[in-house]
Amino acid sequence: MTKKPADSESYALSGQQSWPASATLEFEFTLRYQLDEADGLADLVMERLEPTGICDAIAGASLNGHLELQFVRCARSAEEALGGAMAAVKMAFPSARLVKIVPAPDTPR
Repeated sequence: MTKKPADSESYALSGQQSWPASATLEFEFTLRYQLDEADGLADLVMERLEPTGICDAIAGASLNGHLELQFVRCARSAEEALGGAMAAVKMAFPSARLVKIVPAPDTPR
């Protein structure tokens, strides 16, 4: 997961990144789900996600029930970014099963 200040300012100190405690960071990640037949047609994905507040993702869905959401989400922490995204998907697709969380390619490991 990539994280950087949402306002693109850098707070580099002594070669380490540090941000104020109240700073909002930008996190990039992908969530992959398997949808249950009970969750309906994949072509209605965006209609189902919109009421949950997901407006920061690119969605892809297949006829066999795979759903992939690529997020660029502002939050104070990775846990907040992931937790909020996963909770919103669960509201839209209650029986969806999380298959994989994919961090952005430039995420430190």
